[in-house]
Amino acid sequence: MIYAATMHWYAFPSGTSNRQPELANATAPIPTLQNAKKPPASFPSVIEAELLKVSSSTPGMVIEKQGMQVFGIGMWSAGEQVLGRGTAVGNYLTLELPAPDAKRRKLVAGLTRAVDYATLAFTVNGNAADVAFDGYAKSVSHSGDVVLGTFAPVDGKFQIRVEVSGTNPATTGPRYYFGVDYFRLEEP
Repeated sequence: MIYAATMHWYAFPSGTSNRQPELANATAPIPTLQNAKKPPASFPSVIEAELLKVSSSTPGMVIEKQGMQVFGIGMWSAGEQVLGRGTAVGNYLTLELPAPDAKRRKLVAGLTRAVDYATLAFTVNGNAADVAFDGYAKSVSHSGDVVLGTFAPVDGKFQIRVEVSGTNPATTGPRYYFGVDYFRLEEP
C-alpha cells in the first residue's frame, strides 16, 4: 500500500459542511505499488517538469515536487509533478527548459486537474500562449497533452511561465494550486 490517511472532522452540534460525500473516491480500490523496487516509468519523449530549474516565481509561493502515484499508478510521468501552492491570481512560476537546437518547436504540457486547482495562463520566452487551462476537476486527474503553441528558443532555452489567471466557480479549498507533470518539444 502506498499509505493510509485518516481524517477527523469536529463541529458543534448544529455545524454544517460545504463538502458533499465523495462515494466514488471512498469506495475506490486502494492503489498499491506493484513493484516497489522499480521506479515509475517516464512517458516517452517528455521532459520531467520536476527536474527543471525554477528561474523565477512569486516571492514566498511554495513550490515542491509531489508524488502522484496515490492518485493513479502510471498516470503521471515518473510518478511526480511540480506543485505550485498559489495563494492569489497572478501567482506564477517560470521553468527553464533547455532547447536541443535553435529551431522553433511545438511545446506540449502535461498538467493536473483537482478540486482546488486554478485556471492558468502561459507565456513562453515572453510570448503569450494561445491556451487557457482550467485546472478544476471533481477529483485529481491528469490533463493529457495540452498544446501551448509553437515557439523559438531564446539563448538556448524556453522560459515557460505558468501563471494563475483565476479559478473555476466550482473550485473549493485553496483554489489557486496548480500542477505541472511534463513538457514535450515536437517538430511544428
